[in-house]
Amino acid sequence: MKLTTEQIQQVDQKLIDFGFTFMDIRIEILDHILCLIETKENLDFKQALDTVFEEQKDYLKTQKLTQWSNVISQRVSLLKDIFLNPVFIFLWILSYFIYDNLPYSNHNLLLEDLDVIPMAIPILSFVFLGLYTFVSKKKLQVLMVRYLP
Repeated sequence: MKLTTEQIQQVDQKLIDFGFTFMDIRIEILDHILCLIETKENLDFKQALDTVFEEQKDYLKTQKLTQWSNVISQRVSLLKDIFLNPVFIFLWILSYFIYDNLPYSNHNLLLEDLDVIPMAIPILSFVFLGLYTFVSKKKLQVLMVRYLP
């Protein structure tokens, strides 16, 4: 059975509705599903689509779980890279000692006063370190996708 562009878009939309939001995984699964639909020559498109999705229900659930476990592991890896960075740990300790040595009895007095600048510098350092790590990871991912086979 030869599929039309509209039919391919219907299958793609059904995958999106099923929860496959990431393009690279969805295209791979779309190709797999379309090949299976094309082999069902004795059925019309709607019946073939429903049959293939019913037959591949376990496969689709497995792929969906794999997709989300990959996303979570990437995020955990990124957070580990940020928070276990020696510069980050040093800035965290430095911020604590600056806060601890400021002459305030509680944090409300600290926030009311204009002497927040010694705390702002390490906080800004945290922000810049996090942004730098995130951007450098993104650049590395783009380079890997662009130049590796």
